[in-house]
Amino acid sequence: MSSSPTSSLAYLYDADAHRVIQKAPPGAVEAMGDYLRHIFSSRMVISTLYTGPRPTTISQDVQADLNDLDRALGKECLHFHPADRDLGHTEPSMIRFIRQVEGSAPRLPATLCPKTDDDIEDILNEVSAMGFTLTPGPRQLGVVPPPPLKILNPERGEVAITGGTAWAQFHEELPKAGLSAVTALSQIFPSPLAAALGGALPYQDFQTRFDQPWKATVIVPPSSHGVMERSWVFPDAKSADEMFDHVARTYGPTFMETIPALDAGSFAATKLWRPHGRLSGTARGACLRVVTTGPRVSRRAKLMEASWGIERAGGVCHHRTPSPTRLQLEALAAAAGAARLSLCPTNSRSIPEGSILATKKISLRGQRKDRRILWYIRDLAQSVHQAQEILALPQDDLPSCDQGAEITTQNGQSYVE
Repeated sequence: MSSSPTSSLAYLYDADAHRVIQKAPPGAVEAMGDYLRHIFSSRMVISTLYTGPRPTTISQDVQADLNDLDRALGKECLHFHPADRDLGHTEPSMIRFIRQVEGSAPRLPATLCPKTDDDIEDILNEVSAMGFTLTPGPRQLGVVPPPPLKILNPERGEVAITGGTAWAQFHEELPKAGLSAVTALSQIFPSPLAAALGGALPYQDFQTRFDQPWKATVIVPPSSHGVMERSWVFPDAKSADEMFDHVARTYGPTFMETIPALDAGSFAATKLWRPHGRLSGTARGACLRVVTTGPRVSRRAKLMEASWGIERAGGVCHHRTPSPTRLQLEALAAAAGAARLSLCPTNSRSIPEGSILATKKISLRGQRKDRRILWYIRDLAQSVHQAQEILALPQDDLPSCDQGAEITTQNGQSYVE
C-alpha cells in the first residue's frame, strides 16, 4: 500500500483530531473535562482520547481488491490511513473526531485523492473495474478533490481552487503573488472553496462532481487588503446579541459573530483564550467577535469606530488576535467525552436530556443567519449513532463504539485502555 504510518491528507486539512489537539495548550483536554464536569454538574464526563491503532472492518476479499487497485493507480492516489478514510466521507467534523478519539473503525475502506482533474476518468475506470463505487454502498470509496491551487491572474486576483485546496496552501502561495492570504476566513470556513460558497469570496466557474463541490475560480484581494479583529466579552448572551444587532446595522463589518457562553468558557478554560471573570466557573458571559478587512487605514478606522460603541455598552475587549477555530473546540470536546454540534432548523431531531443549547448569530458581508449550538455529554455506548440521530443523518451499520478503546472509570477519574 502507498499509505504512510502518518496521515498525509487529514493533517493537511486539520481533519485528524489528535493533530488538532497537539496544537492546543498543554493540559487542554484535562482542563476541558474539568470545565464540562463543572458546567454539567456531572462526574460522568469521561475522557476518550484513544491513541492506539484503530480496528479495520475490511474483509480479506475487499482488501485484496484494494491492493490491486492501489498498484494500478500508482503512488499516493489511494489513501488508507484511518484519518484519511474519515476525511473521504462527507460527514460533520464532530462525528469524524468522535470516531478518532474513541478508536472506532473508519466508515470507508480507503479514500481517493487524484493529483489533477485530468486523472479522474482513468481513475474512475480502474475503480469501476475493481467493483468499487464512489456512491453509497458496501464497496464505497471516499474521494477528495485534487489539492493544488493555481494563480491564473495575479493582477485581477484570479485563483483556481478545488474542494481539496487547504488553507495552508492559500497562506503559503498567495503572498508570493502579491495577494492577500485572507487568514481570518480560515477561522470561519473549513476550506477556501467553502468560503467562496459561503459568500466570503467572489467566485465563478463553479463545478460539482460526485455530489460535492469540486472546483471554482475565486477572486482574492491584493496583499494590501488585510484583516483586523477583536472580541469583546459581555455579562450574558442577551447583551452580546443586542450589540450584534446594533453593530450590524450601524457599522457593517465584513464578518461578525456571537460566541455563546459555553464556547467562550471552553476557550478560556483550555487557555486558548486568557481567563476572564465573565468566562470562569458557572459565569455565563458571551462574546462578540468583529472582523474588518480592506486597506490598513480603512479596516482600522472601521474597527475602532465599532469598538467605541461596543465598549460604551459594557463590552470588555478581551482578544485582539484570530480566535481559536471551531475544529479546536470540537476536537477538545470529543476528547473530553462531550460533543458540540451545529444545528440547522431542518437537520436536528432528538436533543439529549441535560444538554445545553444556545443561539449563535453570524453576519458575513451583511448576510445574517442564526445557528443553534448544542453541547452534550455523549452516551459512550453509541456516540456516533447518537450524533447521527440528532442531525437526522443515515446511521452506520456498524457499532459506533467498543471497537477500539475500552473506557474505564476509577474514583471519578477516567482513562483509556
